[in-house]
Amino acid sequence: MSKSVVKCIALATCLTALGANATAILSPNAVINNTLGVCCVGGEEFRMIDQSGLSVGFNSGLSDLAVYLGAGPTHVANVFGTLWTSNSRSGLVDFDLGSVYSVADFVLWNDANQGGASSGIRNFRLHASLVADFSVSTLLGAFVGELGPPFPGPPIPAELFSFAAADARYIRLEIIDQWGDPNVNVGEVAFGVGNAVIPIPEPAVLALVGIGFAAGLGAARRQAR
Repeated sequence: MSKSVVKCIALATCLTALGANATAILSPNAVINNTLGVCCVGGEEFRMIDQSGLSVGFNSGLSDLAVYLGAGPTHVANVFGTLWTSNSRSGLVDFDLGSVYSVADFVLWNDANQGGASSGIRNFRLHASLVADFSVSTLLGAFVGELGPPFPGPPIPAELFSFAAADARYIRLEIIDQWGDPNVNVGEVAFGVGNAVIPIPEPAVLALVGIGFAAGLGAARRQAR
């Protein structure tokens, strides 16, 4: 078999593999709804999706989830400019992932202060939807944040919550209550996603691969003659 044929087969195999079975960590594109509000300057919602305060960053949509979490990334916690600080104890926060993904994990850097106090999320539910108004949605599960008292002081480790995979562009974080302080504080959130993380090539790209593969076969036949 000619080198050109081998290269074409390898390319097609790689493209197929990259388009499936990938699990990556993804930051939402935006917060599109927040019924808990914002307490003050430096505590805006976007700060929990911009990787501010993380000890180690990640390449959103590309970094492998398990490998990244295996490195033990932490959040500085309770530092304005690196976390979201609400002015309410419960409510809804809706995230736009930017595209439809198969979502199976939620990564949370909650908040706990040195000395035992906490503003972190306690009980919460996650919902998935393909529409921004959540008129049609899927309940992903009910969860409990942090490990409960005594709380760890900063830096705060990541918590991983896994559930049955669901296709979604929008994720709703329904905060039911928190651990005791008047506000809810969240350092960072992200999601474990698959399928669409490394997109399957466009039809035009696949067509070029097919053309290249056919050309390689033709060259091999000519050499055989």
